[in-house]
Amino acid sequence: MAFTGARMRRGAPLSSLLCLAPGCTYTGKNSACRWTVDVCWALLVDFRKQVDDAAFALPRGNDALSARFFLPSLACLSCLVHTVDAETKTHVFLGCSPCLFSALEFKPPCGSRFLKVFKMALAQTQHLALLLAVLSVLTGAQAGLYAPNGPVKVLSGQQFKEQVVGSNDLFIVEFYADWCGHCQRFAPEFEKAAKALRGIVTLVAVSDQSAMGEYGVQGFPTVKAFVGRGGKPPKTFDYNQGRDAASLIEFAVMHAGKLARARLAGKIDAGTDAKPSEKAGSPEKDTSDVIELTDGNFNQLVMKDDKSVWFVEFYAPWCGHCKALAPTWEEVATALKGKVKVGKVDATVEKVLASTYGIRGFPTLKLFPAGEKSVGLVKDYEGARTTEALLKYAMEFFSVNVTTEQLLNESQFRKACGDQLCVLAFLPHILDSKTEKRNEYLATLNRVVRASFHMPIAFFWSQGGDQYEFEEQLNLAFGYPAVVAVHLSKGKYAIHRGDFSQESINTFLTQLLAGKAPISELPKNLKKLEESRAWDGKDEELPKDEL
Repeated sequence: MAFTGARMRRGAPLSSLLCLAPGCTYTGKNSACRWTVDVCWALLVDFRKQVDDAAFALPRGNDALSARFFLPSLACLSCLVHTVDAETKTHVFLGCSPCLFSALEFKPPCGSRFLKVFKMALAQTQHLALLLAVLSVLTGAQAGLYAPNGPVKVLSGQQFKEQVVGSNDLFIVEFYADWCGHCQRFAPEFEKAAKALRGIVTLVAVSDQSAMGEYGVQGFPTVKAFVGRGGKPPKTFDYNQGRDAASLIEFAVMHAGKLARARLAGKIDAGTDAKPSEKAGSPEKDTSDVIELTDGNFNQLVMKDDKSVWFVEFYAPWCGHCKALAPTWEEVATALKGKVKVGKVDATVEKVLASTYGIRGFPTLKLFPAGEKSVGLVKDYEGARTTEALLKYAMEFFSVNVTTEQLLNESQFRKACGDQLCVLAFLPHILDSKTEKRNEYLATLNRVVRASFHMPIAFFWSQGGDQYEFEEQLNLAFGYPAVVAVHLSKGKYAIHRGDFSQESINTFLTQLLAGKAPISELPKNLKKLEESRAWDGKDEELPKDEL
């Protein structure tokens, strides 16, 4: 090994370049390690020109090596690397790169020897302040992005394993590095989301190297949803949306709905880490929300149903992609229950349908919008086959003409709410509110429905007083409008205590599905609903003899 002494470049502008580290030559038995490296570390005086994510790397020709070090923007450090392959004489100039690896993940082909060489080279400089700044990166001497007692929960590697991986709950986890400029910009938004979701979903920040390696983290910041599975390893979902609080909240609420569906199906018991088999009375769900469609029933169920949106999969039993889609398709059907009907057609058996809709590959997904249906109006889905993407696509068609159905009788109530959660809104009598005000209430309720598309909930409204005894049994005598969530098969109900607004009702539903809202037992002698008259959309007046 040979080292040259430190040299100062004459005439370099002081504002951009303060020192030049020594050249370093290393020759070893491994030809991949024969490098001549000139490294120029610059202190940036002007903060406006501060480089967010500076990097040091050694590429060999066109091959990328994993030898990288990252410098914190807070230390005002940037770097320019000039490498020369001693064999090919290839000159490579590398500027700044984004956050891709950790400062401690330093694995050049010649192992740890190069890191030692680099440190020795730096030690020859007389600029102690710069040396200490660089070494602070290597030792991790950074100020934390998140306060210890702030809304974002900062966990060590061990705490992460115990509190997140071993949990039965939902966590939104950010894998980050304090020195990463992208992380620094993202932190305020992550904290905003954590504050808004407090009591609903916990947001966690982790900088532990082993945890990152285990979950394939290769960039900063990386955000994943960890969804508990009753003692089994959690499911993880990558976050690929915007780096803003609103998008994070949407992502978190989406996965809160997924976890809630598992709990509603009895697969996971809320608030415990016990496996389903360890809990008495937790039956596995044995029915599917995906409707089997055939040549015989398709016309009646789908084509004549002008009120509903249908999302249909054409599949083949032997198709690997179809098998991979199956659990996702089930999730989509459950999430869309009461909003969009989800079906499937075995195209290898139902030859007429396969021919009519030109099925050439599997799976093929087609959407049938609400209204009059025909082959020419069918929409082909060609997007990602993820739960989130499929739900978003289907709800775009549902939300166009979304209306909340009026609850009119016991049969309708039992059919819709027998095996899923139902939200019932009791609105003021038409004599008290008039048409204009009632339509305002219904518009608010419709916005709640659209915002809750990912939740397994059916929505209905009823005129206050039409089901007086039923309302009395559920303690809704405090006035109208009143909102109550009911699950008949579970024998539970919960009352919304806030104002009648989209934000308040959606917050209530999110807390309810996360197991964090007060619930009560349904009365054993719950009064059956009376037959009610459908509203004609007009005002009513008292009969003259009652005036």
